[in-house]
Amino acid sequence: MNNTTHTPSSAHINRAVVADTKKLHLTQLPIPRIDSCDQLLIRVVVAGICRTDSFVATRHIPVNRPTTLGHELAGVVVDCGYETDFNIGDRVTVDPSIPCQSCHGCLSDSQCYNPKTLGIDCDGCFADYLLVTSHVAHHIPETMTPFEAAYVEPVAAALGIFNTGIQASDRGCVLGKNRFARLIRNLLRHYDFQCLPEDTALTECSLDYIIETGLDANELGAALNALIPGGTLVLKSRHTALLPWKARDMVLKNLRVHAALAGSFSEAITLLQQRHIHLPEDQIRVVPLEDYKQHLLIKPESEVHKSFFTLKGKGWPACVD
Repeated sequence: MNNTTHTPSSAHINRAVVADTKKLHLTQLPIPRIDSCDQLLIRVVVAGICRTDSFVATRHIPVNRPTTLGHELAGVVVDCGYETDFNIGDRVTVDPSIPCQSCHGCLSDSQCYNPKTLGIDCDGCFADYLLVTSHVAHHIPETMTPFEAAYVEPVAAALGIFNTGIQASDRGCVLGKNRFARLIRNLLRHYDFQCLPEDTALTECSLDYIIETGLDANELGAALNALIPGGTLVLKSRHTALLPWKARDMVLKNLRVHAALAGSFSEAITLLQQRHIHLPEDQIRVVPLEDYKQHLLIKPESEVHKSFFTLKGKGWPACVD
C-alpha cells in the first residue's frame, strides 16, 4: 500500500535486552533495515512481560544464538515495504508465531510445520525497533491503549483453548492461580462455558476437561484422575520440566491430550476493543527497559499486576521516528 520509506536516522538508538548461551544483558544494536517488500519496521511503544520471557532469560528455554527477548508488543510502523497493507504511522501488534512460508502447511494455507517464535528463535520486541514480515502484524484501532494492544497476544493465546473440541455444556476447570489462568476463566465465562471456581478441589472422574497452565507431577496425577473416561486434558503452559506421564492409566480411561497454541488475533482485538476482556489500569505495572533483570530473572511475589516495559512513553506517540 505504501511506497514511501522512512528509515530512522543513525541518530536513533536501538536498545535491546539480549539473551545468549551465557548471560542476559542490555545492549545497543543497529536499527534493522527493510530488505524485503513485505516487511515492516516497527517502533516498539510498550512490550508485555510473560513467563516465557523469564524462561528464556533464565535459560530454561535455551537460545542458540544471541537473541532479543519479548513477544507481546504494541508499536507504530516507521517503515514498510511496498507490498504490505500498512502505512507509516499505523498502530500494530504482532503474532509471535512466524511461519516459514515454504513448508507444505504454509503453501497450502494451513498451519506452518516449522514456525519460529519471536523472542526465542528470532529477535523479539524488548527493543526500540522490531523488523517483521507484514503478514504477522495486525492493525490496532485508535480506541485501544498501547497496553491493551500489547495484551492482544495473551488473549489470543488463551483463545487457543476453544480449538480443542471442548464444549460449553462440558464440565471443566482451569488449573492454576496465575494471571493467565484467570484470563482463561474470564474467556470461558464470556462464552458461557461451565468452569469451576479457582479453589475447587478435584474429585475422581468428575470433569469433562481440564486446562492446565503449569503442572507439577502431583498436579498431573490429580488432573488425570479427575477426568472422566474420554475426557480432555488441554495443555497451555510452556512447561520446561519433564513430567511422568502414565500411559497405561491414560489409555485405560481413553483420555485425550490436546496442546493448544493460539486462537484468532482478530477476535482478541475485538474482545479488548469492546471491553469484553478488560485490562484494569490498577493492574498495569510500568517499568523501564533498564530494569530488565529485576523483572526477568526474579520470580514475582504476586501475579496481580501485568508488567510492561515502556520504550516510547505510556501512550501512542504523536509522531513516528
